[in-house]
Amino acid sequence: MRSGGSEILLPHGVTKPDFVAPRRPETEAPSIIYYAGKSPKRKAFLQTMAETQGKTLLPIDGGPENNSLDPVQIAAGKIEHALLLLGIGKKIDPDSKTQTVLVAADVQIHSPFLKPDGKTVSRTSGKPEELYNVRQIFQGMIDSAIATGDKRNLQYLIEAGSESRTMAGPRTIRIEADTNYFHIALEQQAVEFFATQNGTKMYLDELNRFLKCPQYLSNGITCPGSPTEICGGLDLAVLKKLGAVRKINQTPRESPDFESELKAAFLAAYVGFDVSVLEQVNPNAQRLIEQWPWLQRVTDYALKTV
Repeated sequence: MRSGGSEILLPHGVTKPDFVAPRRPETEAPSIIYYAGKSPKRKAFLQTMAETQGKTLLPIDGGPENNSLDPVQIAAGKIEHALLLLGIGKKIDPDSKTQTVLVAADVQIHSPFLKPDGKTVSRTSGKPEELYNVRQIFQGMIDSAIATGDKRNLQYLIEAGSESRTMAGPRTIRIEADTNYFHIALEQQAVEFFATQNGTKMYLDELNRFLKCPQYLSNGITCPGSPTEICGGLDLAVLKKLGAVRKINQTPRESPDFESELKAAFLAAYVGFDVSVLEQVNPNAQRLIEQWPWLQRVTDYALKTV
């Protein structure tokens, strides 16, 4: 499990499940791969990982999401829903050697919010129902920073949770789950501006351009997305391109290590899968992530090199 940065924003109820099996020295490639969910970015990425082994990725409905749970619990719920639809225990022969893996992921955004009593709490955001909610997130950051005098409130937390289950016959032979955290520290001047009506409009206009640009659509996504599909309404690539990102975890943007930290944060924000979970789909997951062209294209966009 990865963590870093200030602990002023703490996710609620996220722990690594105690039912996770120990990692095997080597992970065998599955025969059948199911993705429980609807994210086009996750589907496109998993499809690439499956195709490198000559496998087929089969999308399946992950069911309704309970946003009061943490991302790992939500991912597990998607898999449970998929298992019910598939009737895994009934369809696979007890003596079958066929391995079936099911994977799911979820991402949440946590940001400071100033309560009427003057106390700052961490508020969890999913996909915004109204674009006005994005402005409220920026407003919560700046209000909290001013009220407490603590600039560490000028940040948000990306929490990405994922789970995979490998099946052989009617029983689960392996469960792997993990959570990744990335603290995104922002510039005060940028947050102050984005909290205004004109600032929110500028941010959302750039986000709309990003979701329609060649770099974003090169992931195999056939139709442009919309800001309401972005978790919390906060897009890391756009915030970095606009000069708002000061550091990620404890890595400042001036550091030579910033680009690699940015890529890792992109993987969490856009895909949500931990490497240990992805290794159940493809044993070469880490290498494929490092070679994923879309990840580099988005990084170049954010760094203004293209």
